[in-house]
Amino acid sequence: MYGACVSVYIGKGCIALCIENMQRVQELSPIELVEMFVAVFCFLKDSSEVSQVLLDDFRAANGYIFLTEFLLKFVSFGLLQSVYLNHLK
Repeated sequence: MYGACVSVYIGKGCIALCIENMQRVQELSPIELVEMFVAVFCFLKDSSEVSQVLLDDFRAANGYIFLTEFLLKFVSFGLLQSVYLNHLK
């Protein structure tokens, strides 16, 4: 990812807005949330080659806490595997 593209997102609150939307939208299925996390992490991985700021934004938006709570919720209910297996059908 080029530095100019990353600089567009820095300071705009895009990461915080994304995390907020992921938490707020009730109509999302668990697999849709997983796919959103994957997309966000791919973006953060690529952007981290240019700047760590978006990773800091993710942390500041409590993205890691949201991810942890999401995973613990589904692991504790044993749903993560069944959601994944249902998605493959």
